[in-house]
Amino acid sequence: MHREEEQMGHERRVLAVAVITAGLTLGAPALALAESHFTGSDAQAGPDGASLSYVQSVVDDEGNVSYERVTLHAGPDGAWKETTASSTG
Repeated sequence: MHREEEQMGHERRVLAVAVITAGLTLGAPALALAESHFTGSDAQAGPDGASLSYVQSVVDDEGNVSYERVTLHAGPDGAWKETTASSTG
């Protein structure tokens, strides 16, 4: 029975990362309008849960600058989201 519970936990973590990644990907078309941008991401899954971090920095045609970093985590004790954002202009 323990092996089945371990497999189910792994499947839940993989599903959580897939759902989180899909949600962040839907925001990507907004970057197409920007003059210059940087994006990066990191995803991990293990016995304690799954996490995804995403960072983007954008400078638009008018010189406005924005920065956002989002970290999402799902584990055996629940899920959380942390966001840091800054902008000028």
